[in-house]
Amino acid sequence: MKTDFLKPFNRKEFKKVVFILLLVISLSSCVSTKKQQMDFINTVEAVYYKNIINEGSSLNSRIDFHILFKESVPSKILLQKIHFRNRKSVVVIVNEMEYIAQFSQLESQQDLILYSDSKKEYGNVAPIIKDSNLELFSNEAILEYKIKNKTYFFKISNVQER
Repeated sequence: MKTDFLKPFNRKEFKKVVFILLLVISLSSCVSTKKQQMDFINTVEAVYYKNIINEGSSLNSRIDFHILFKESVPSKILLQKIHFRNRKSVVVIVNEMEYIAQFSQLESQQDLILYSDSKKEYGNVAPIIKDSNLELFSNEAILEYKIKNKTYFFKISNVQER
């Protein structure tokens, strides 16, 4: 068996080439699996949200997010959550073709005590900033669902207000 074609490579260079080749193959497979997770089996007929405002208190205001399907969702698909406007909510079934998620409005934040003397501001708490790992426009949402204990995501565009 002739191995003349391997003579220009020493052992270290050969290991580097094999490592880089394996790295490229593994990274390309990660990209294809992420793309696969953005598909959904059923056809979505309509997606919209409603702002529900209670006259008495702004704390009871909420957003109702509706998803209507053309056909009933198969029992093997379990709809989990909706991610919308940097918030997430559990999906609840209304009927076999309609689902809803409710987002409560953000509560008003606590007043801060501001003084020229910083020692008097001791009781102030730094605000907690929730950073979502999903970058969405205000008219986009992500539907999180499971099939056989594996989580998938479906991006919904053009969410309209009614």
